[in-house]
Amino acid sequence: MYNKKPIYIISIFIIAIILAGCNNYIQFKKPNNFYYSNELIRNIENSKSYRCTILDTNLYKEYTVTKDDKTIILNFFKCLHKENFTLKPKVLPKKPLYKIFFTFQKEKYVLNVFSQDYISVYPWDGSYCEDYIIAKDIPIKYSVYSLCTYIFTRQ
Repeated sequence: MYNKKPIYIISIFIIAIILAGCNNYIQFKKPNNFYYSNELIRNIENSKSYRCTILDTNLYKEYTVTKDDKTIILNFFKCLHKENFTLKPKVLPKKPLYKIFFTFQKEKYVLNVFSQDYISVYPWDGSYCEDYIIAKDIPIKYSVYSLCTYIFTRQ
């Protein structure tokens, strides 16, 4: 009667086009628990200039971070080990005390500071769940929570 080969080829071609367009919507497994933190560190180290602001979520006050304060935040990340990264903690406040926004030329990241012990990192438009950090053993001089409370108590 008629040849079915062209129908199969066209069907496979259409399915391939549809699936290629779905890549942005299909969430694959996150490579590791510190994926976004590594990206943020890479952006900080490779950017000559970037904007960093801290928002106190209770008072809605904003502070633009100085160069020295940026160094403290970078040192915080350098103090972390694989053991500091975890899945989402079961007991976590609904709202963070502070939000730190990192604005680079092409990307934007958010650091949620829930308490002295719990912090999360994610990009503005990420595909995976946030990186959750347990910051219990971080020296106080590199503590992001201590930096935030210090900044907003001196204002």
